[in-house]
Amino acid sequence: MESAIHDGDVLMGGRRAEAEEWVVLKDGSEVFVRPVRPEDKDLLTELVAGLSEESRHRRFMLTITYLPDRKLAQLTELDHHDSEALLALDTERGRKCLGVSRYTGLMGTDVRVAEVAAVVADAWQGRGLARVLVERLIERARAEGVERLVALVRKSNRQALRLFEKQLGFGRRGIESGLVELEMEL
Repeated sequence: MESAIHDGDVLMGGRRAEAEEWVVLKDGSEVFVRPVRPEDKDLLTELVAGLSEESRHRRFMLTITYLPDRKLAQLTELDHHDSEALLALDTERGRKCLGVSRYTGLMGTDVRVAEVAAVVADAWQGRGLARVLVERLIERARAEGVERLVALVRKSNRQALRLFEKQLGFGRRGIESGLVELEMEL
């Protein structure tokens, strides 16, 4: 298997064309990672609907059962510059979304700052998928001129804290109302 398939370094309207690649996770599973597209609304709806209540609460900090149309639009109708999202697909078991990561630019800052988040289907947690998705997202943020990424994580979400701090190198800025604010200078 070829380790990566890229749509290339072709510039489209001053931006790099979408990069798509096959990734092998630490357990040997293969997933296909690519930028989110507007037609992915159903994939993201299925992902969220399939999450356990605990996973939905950890990611969205609310007890939700579905993504409202407005939120789906925010997650899928992106400019791939100020906002970006990547998803992982399991193409062996049908076209199923296994996880998604995204950054969204924060307004009113003197530098290019974006908030980053990720969610992975319960059955795929612990395989390194969140790390892969966030690492690729960090690369995209750098390429788009983002200078700093921030993440808000529940203090009780040890998996996410380990991912951002220990594996990805985010630093802790503070804790407020049970949330840990993490940041990474790019």
